[in-house]
Amino acid sequence: MWQKTWKDYFTFTKKERIAISILLAIIVVAALLPFIFTPSFKEPFVRADLQAQLNAAQSSAESGLADNANATNSFHPFKFNPNTVTASALEAMGVQEDEINAIIIFRQKGGSIGSPEAFAKIPGINSNTVNLLMPYISLDITQDTIVKAPIVKQEKAVAKKNNKMIDINTASASDFETLPGIDEALANRIVKFRTTIHGFTAIEDIVNTSGLDKDLFETIKPYLTISVYKEPE
Repeated sequence: MWQKTWKDYFTFTKKERIAISILLAIIVVAALLPFIFTPSFKEPFVRADLQAQLNAAQSSAESGLADNANATNSFHPFKFNPNTVTASALEAMGVQEDEINAIIIFRQKGGSIGSPEAFAKIPGINSNTVNLLMPYISLDITQDTIVKAPIVKQEKAVAKKNNKMIDINTASASDFETLPGIDEALANRIVKFRTTIHGFTAIEDIVNTSGLDKDLFETIKPYLTISVYKEPE
């Protein structure tokens, strides 16, 4: 009885055996197909020049954000009048030397700053600097008020030996270094500022040099003289 039942289940006709063989073959082939025909994906085409431009733009943007953050941290603004503020006061606030020179030159050419918006239009001032300083602009502040602001103090000048009269329109950086309180960096800034404004027109103009405050000017003033400026050849 049991053997008969078993044979009933596993006894097939010729057609059934062919069908089962075909079905098994299909299953085996389907199982092997992923190993035989592995799909290959081509890497997307990228133009090297466009990718380089994109990378450069991204680096520039990141660098700009970092510079703006550093610039913001280096600023220590206080209320000031852009028509009368001194170079040393601007330096104390964290304004860059070239921007200080731009403000001084604008004023020397007769420019008047009648509003914070006018200050923003001065050529040569970075937009980030403008945004940081505009809230502190006060056109009612006098120079006396500015002098009392928290300006970085210049160390008291120590008189140097063998001081001689210095022509501020012809002196070299080495000549300026012989003056009391003038170090190499400040001497170079004086020469650079003189070249930028195409010469001093009065002895008092030298006080507009970044880092040279009124106290130091009064110290070196007895040693200063001036002649007509001649452009270097």
